[in-house]
Amino acid sequence: MAKYIVVFNAASSESVKSSTISKIESLGGSVINHLSIINGVSIDLPESSVSDLEADENVKYVEKDSEVHIN
Repeated sequence: MAKYIVVFNAASSESVKSSTISKIESLGGSVINHLSIINGVSIDLPESSVSDLEADENVKYVEKDSEVHIN
C-alpha cells in the first residue's frame, strides 16, 4: 500500500465523490482524509490499483503523497 492524493473533477457532485470513494475501497484502498480545499482525498491504495483509479472519469488526477518542506 502507498499513500496517494486523488483530486476530483471540478463538476463532481457529492454523490459522484461518494461513488468514487466506494470504488477506491473496492480496489483495496481506504480514505485517510477529505481535502476540501483541493476537492480531493488522501488515500492508501495498492500500487497495482492506481491505473484503474486514474481511468475513472470523475478523477482529475492521482499523485503519490509526499511531504513538502518550506525553507
